[in-house]
Amino acid sequence: MRGRRLRRRLLRQRAMVVALVVLVPLCTVAWFARDVAPYHWSHLDLELLQKPPTFSHWHLFGTDLIGQDVFSRSLWALGFSLRLDLPVAAAATAIGVLVGSLAGWFRGWVDATLMRFADLVTAFPAMLILFALIFYLHPISSRILGAVLVGCLWIYPARLVRANVLALRELEYVEAARALGASDLRIVLRHVLPNSLGTILVSGTALLGQAILLESTVEFFNYGIIVNTRPTLGNMIADVLKYGIGDLNQAGYHWWTWAFPALTLVVVLVCVNLVGDGLDAALDPRT
Repeated sequence: MRGRRLRRRLLRQRAMVVALVVLVPLCTVAWFARDVAPYHWSHLDLELLQKPPTFSHWHLFGTDLIGQDVFSRSLWALGFSLRLDLPVAAAATAIGVLVGSLAGWFRGWVDATLMRFADLVTAFPAMLILFALIFYLHPISSRILGAVLVGCLWIYPARLVRANVLALRELEYVEAARALGASDLRIVLRHVLPNSLGTILVSGTALLGQAILLESTVEFFNYGIIVNTRPTLGNMIADVLKYGIGDLNQAGYHWWTWAFPALTLVVVLVCVNLVGDGLDAALDPRT
């Protein structure tokens, strides 16, 4: 009965449903780009340089300066981003849930210590931390970039979960569990965190969008993962500058080389945010 009610509430979020209809097939195709994409990301066709979008030879997004298929490279790039950013969002959410639960449940010096450390990290913009660390560690691997992103993003779910736990720990059912002799760990795992599931899912969804945007921004400025060895949406958008297409007229003439990767990034970010907003509305107990 409860599952049916939740399903109805989710289906009422029409924007979220539309976003999932777009996002799930797109991410699935990108994840399996090795088997689905018409060409490998490194494939060159020197006879088709900077050709506009066409159904001929499956160049749906056209070709770039050196004859690479923009459609295939966009799929590969999104797949690479998902393989990096999904674990980043999951790890940052898990760390945030752990820190927020400890701070909200134990309060006192534990709360003060953890939250002051969070304040210290947020005192510096995430992009500033990323560029500073990457500058000293460049060139970097995907693991290092992922660790840096996790270190910047765990604070958002930590604060949300802390606020939720602070509210839930004073409710009657938690007091009843404590009176029956349940341990702190059992109360948090069995009673508090399940009632914070909506907050956790929404924050995790938001973190995925932030991770994709930060990683793409880093790649755009050529600070990313061994630049020019594999495509990312960020460095594909930056190709319009890197390949000497500085003339705005020429950049406009070959618009497909950067417009379709940028459109792919925008679609993914908008859909992820719509899914997060829909989950928030559907799982909010006040609604």
